[in-house]
Amino acid sequence: MELVITFIGFIAMGAACTLLERTWPADAAQPRWRSDSWIDAFYLGLRVFLSIALTLITVVTGRSLIAPADTFLTRQPVWLQAIEVLLLSDLISYWIHRLLHVYGPLWGVHAIHHSAHQIDWLVASRNHPLEPLLFKVLMNYPLYLLGFSPTLLGSLMPGVATYSLLLHANMSWGYGPVGYIIASPAFHRWHHSSEIQALDKNYAQLFSFYDYLFGTAYFPRGINSKSYGLLNESLPVGIWSHFSYPFLDLVGWLRRPHRGSNIPGGST
Repeated sequence: MELVITFIGFIAMGAACTLLERTWPADAAQPRWRSDSWIDAFYLGLRVFLSIALTLITVVTGRSLIAPADTFLTRQPVWLQAIEVLLLSDLISYWIHRLLHVYGPLWGVHAIHHSAHQIDWLVASRNHPLEPLLFKVLMNYPLYLLGFSPTLLGSLMPGVATYSLLLHANMSWGYGPVGYIIASPAFHRWHHSSEIQALDKNYAQLFSFYDYLFGTAYFPRGINSKSYGLLNESLPVGIWSHFSYPFLDLVGWLRRPHRGSNIPGGST
């Protein structure tokens, strides 16, 4: 059932985003089909496949593991556990995302996602295969150890993944006051900006209040970024070049005489 929900969710959200981008565009001049949209279409197919595979692995593996100890978490109503899973998973996601930006050896994995110079819902899927695997392991395993069931995790995470498509949409929605709690498309577009003041901001994938809480929020409402993509860095074009880039970038990082944790002007 989780697999069907995942597949239908991506298809439905993609169709909805296509319609919404035409109705409330953040950048009306942006073409609906970019010169590199074919790359993102490939990544979308890969992401759907990986999401289905990882959901299946989560559920099957979870059923074969020793049942978590009976804790106060497992005795709570399912709806309350679902809220807690969403809050905790996004908190973990926030710090993983932030680490991908500021820790040199990991930046090459995430840089692919930031290589697009125009942002729409298809860009959400432009991720190196290592990235969803990293998020899946580091988010789900701690939640499982806390006592949340793999079935619950497998049911909720696809919904979060499909919301990512809306989050990247070329839309002007900022959600009003609710935008200080829930991350909106307008909020997340600044995360992809290459303007200096927006670098390494707006990491939250679902709850924007984490960025406000940890001092990484940047959201000048009513203003659009003038440029997107990487700053002082360029990626080779092509799927296979993208797949090999993190490993080449890691080799380059290891060879640098002064290997700091931050990447000045590299992450956006």
